[in-house]
Amino acid sequence: MTESCLPPRAAINRVRQIIHRIPIVDVVQARIPLVPGKKPDQWWGTCLFCGGSSKLLVSKSPSPFFYCYGCESNGDGLKFVTAFDKRPMSDVIADFAKQVGVELKD
Repeated sequence: MTESCLPPRAAINRVRQIIHRIPIVDVVQARIPLVPGKKPDQWWGTCLFCGGSSKLLVSKSPSPFFYCYGCESNGDGLKFVTAFDKRPMSDVIADFAKQVGVELKD
């Protein structure tokens, strides 16, 4: 069964599997500097979504996410790259899939 033939729920699960194979800290840190937090699974940076005036939390667990305490931007690595790079979600998914060695079918 090709990716395009997957039922919607299966396609969503497939995308989630791809996203979770790329550490969110690596995704965010490729775009903004992060420093380790007091907890081993948390990193902090300056949120550029709100002009660099607020703290951005990046957490590796229990589910990887980012959250800005100023503008309340939040989400997973896919949402971060889509918003930060101002790129279509489908392009970012394709890039993530390529990074982890998964071939997506049209």
